[in-house]
Amino acid sequence: MRQRTAALLFGGGNDGITYVGISTCWWYNRGGPFTYVYVNMQLSSKGRSTGAAAISGLPLVAAYQDRLQVASFSNIAPGTDGDIAGTAFGSTITLWKGAANSGVTPQLADADFQNNSQIIISGFYQSTNQ
Repeated sequence: MRQRTAALLFGGGNDGITYVGISTCWWYNRGGPFTYVYVNMQLSSKGRSTGAAAISGLPLVAAYQDRLQVASFSNIAPGTDGDIAGTAFGSTITLWKGAANSGVTPQLADADFQNNSQIIISGFYQSTNQ
């Protein structure tokens, strides 16, 4: 497994976001056209940026919109009934409330996070030839 830096973004920015320990690394491995990723992010401050939530810095560019498993989360999006999804595309993962399988699923935003939020994501996505 190799490492690469990841960052939580709100509206494309990460002003003032801080993390507990070294929880901002993608652990990844590539097998053929597929890339397996794992990231565990524990916030100590959600910062001042506002807007839609995404995680940037995928180790290899995602060729298609592939859904990744949000394995665990805490202190995020009260009222979502425990369902958060991630969709990998390009170099980012977009975070959604719900199953992310319809056009009406709202995207997570800064207001859904707290200063102690944690999210763990893992899964495979098809990457471009890089």
